[in-house]
Amino acid sequence: MEFKEITLADREVLGEYLGMWSMDNAEHSFANLYMWRKAYQIKFCIKDEVLYIRFQHEIGNKPPILFSPLPKNCEIDYCRVMQDTIAYCHREGIEFKLQSVVQKMVDYIRLNCMDIFEISLDRDYSEYVYNVSDLVNLSGKKYHKKRNHIARFLDNNPNHEFAPITPDDIDDCKAMYQEWRAARESEGMEDLDLEQFAMYEALDNMDALSLTGGLVRIDGKVEAFTLGERISEKTVLIHIEKANQDIQGLYPFINREFLRHFYADMQFVNREEDMGLPGLRRAKESYYPAFMIDKYMVTLKEGITYETLHPEG
Repeated sequence: MEFKEITLADREVLGEYLGMWSMDNAEHSFANLYMWRKAYQIKFCIKDEVLYIRFQHEIGNKPPILFSPLPKNCEIDYCRVMQDTIAYCHREGIEFKLQSVVQKMVDYIRLNCMDIFEISLDRDYSEYVYNVSDLVNLSGKKYHKKRNHIARFLDNNPNHEFAPITPDDIDDCKAMYQEWRAARESEGMEDLDLEQFAMYEALDNMDALSLTGGLVRIDGKVEAFTLGERISEKTVLIHIEKANQDIQGLYPFINREFLRHFYADMQFVNREEDMGLPGLRRAKESYYPAFMIDKYMVTLKEGITYETLHPEG
């Protein structure tokens, strides 16, 4: 297998594979793969009508990991595909490990492959999916605090404006991100260069990636922006949401307004995973997800290796 970097020209061909196996999850969004390709060294290979995607969590510190291989159709021998993946990992000297495997692929592995795989829930990378109507209306006691935060924001910021992101707004959004980054770095957050690259790639390629953006200006200055895309007939995926944390209620305000203005006709909104970060988990749980898109880790069972599967050498 020879892996190569993702370019905008690859969108159509990758979409044929990603769309077939998507459960409205972030990893099956071309835009998500493209914007984060440098941060996670995301590369792909298409071999015998199967899409393989590899990535690295920490460049230089951890070995590559693969997503589940995605066949172009269900007639392809998936047992052979998994054997090819195991052989590739053996040749590269890396552990066989598939991350962020969605339930549809777990079922497919269990149906078509030998019982040699350990499949475990990976809660840190499971994605939060909410009812759009819940986040637009914020009705009921459970959203009382969110409504209060937004009310405080409106009281304190009468000169606010929510608007779509146009090409003329890109530089202002980048300037807002620089201020957000400086504030986070002053708190001890490190290694934001690659995230900045992803933010800028998304902003600079909104049309090519079919992204919709919204921003909030206060007294003419951009203090928050967000980007999302329709990934199916029923679900919108939020890729980016950045706001000035010193402005009370700004995050819940842009969250609500973005959906209200652009996606009120959608049923669900995917706000991605929490990566195991306690603060992020609390924030995502506070919006009461309708359900989670469970993700799984697939490895070889104890005692199973390439050598035991190929005793002939």
